Amino acid sequence: MTNSTTRSKDYFKRLQNEPDKKFFFGMDYKFVNNPEYHQSSLYPIETQPFDFRFYTPQFNGISMTMPSSPTLSQWDDIPKVELRF
Repeated sequence: MTNSTTRSKDYFKRLQNEPDKKFFFGMDYKFVNNPEYHQSSLYPIETQPFDFRFYTPQFNGISMTMPSSPTLSQWDDIPKVELRF
């Protein structure tokens, strides 16, 4: 998208339309023993000093893995097993 396209009146009119889909995600950093950073058998997060704790980002209380396709533009291309609803 070029700069002239974003400044056109038609572009802003299209932004005022109702979107096809809306997604709301609750995001927070959780106190979780993430196996990539805090292996629970070797150095659990509970035993680490506060400066060395890596809190795991989670969406809706779930650690996220990226889907194989973009969710907004290619929703139908994502296998249902990846969505896990």
